[in-house]
Amino acid sequence: MLLAGGCDRVFGFDHVPTATADAPAVIDAARFSCSSPVLADEFTETTPCAPWGTLAAAGNATATEGSGRLTFDLPNMGEARCSTNRAVAFPGGGLAVQVAQVPAGTSSYASLESSALDVELYLFAGRLGIARAGGSPVIASVQYNGAEMQFWRITPDAQSMTAVGSYSADGITWTDMAPAAPLASIPATIDVQLKAGAIGTGQPATAEFRHLVACP
Repeated sequence: MLLAGGCDRVFGFDHVPTATADAPAVIDAARFSCSSPVLADEFTETTPCAPWGTLAAAGNATATEGSGRLTFDLPNMGEARCSTNRAVAFPGGGLAVQVAQVPAGTSSYASLESSALDVELYLFAGRLGIARAGGSPVIASVQYNGAEMQFWRITPDAQSMTAVGSYSADGITWTDMAPAAPLASIPATIDVQLKAGAIGTGQPATAEFRHLVACP
């Protein structure tokens, strides 16, 4: 679903108005909410990535969606990704997603990326990091802890012209990684990509995403 509006404190963007009777919360999952996002997906469609994005899969990877989950089933050397199929208006708030399951294997990966921002929040080799789109160069990374890092967020800051990568256990209390990624600009429109792949696992792996939002 593509929408427009502002995000509330629960999501972590407290510099914009909270939900009101005229602008009710569109997403109010147990973990975080965002009122009138520019892009929101609770993954309840039958077609993966629809309607905001297009699925691409390689290496016999498959994707399913429903019951609040986007699941990538990944054979060894398989990859799947959902990418926006149109430019999304972006006044500069941020992106967030719950990564409920990451693919097993030290060389497997998962990511939330925007090439328009030239920023990617990723898991690879047991570390959660923020990097340029495509994964290099790495700006900052920390040892991954699945219980503490289920929620991922990218937040542009117009004052410092940086993008902050953050993680959370519950989608309410966030920890920022440092340093932030320098930005050349904050674009008027963005793209969003969710991606996961299995490398060197020797067996199938699974990635699961929930609650994707992009806020103004």
